[in-house]
Amino acid sequence: SSTMLNLAGTGASLGIPGGFLQMTEVTGVTAPAANEARLYTEDNGAGKTRLVVRFPTGAVQVIATEP
Repeated sequence: SSTMLNLAGTGASLGIPGGFLQMTEVTGVTAPAANEARLYTEDNGAGKTRLVVRFPTGAVQVIATEP
């Protein structure tokens, strides 16, 4: 079975089907409040999906890029 969660205000959805996490690419993610981080996927500009985290400073750390 699958559970899909719509993420308020983002137009994105988060799914947990069969034990894995599924994320939809988003754009325009702003920095979170202090002591928080935002984990999301986005296009890297070359048509590849990348998994990133954005910190309160606005800094983005790429965790992985689609090969």
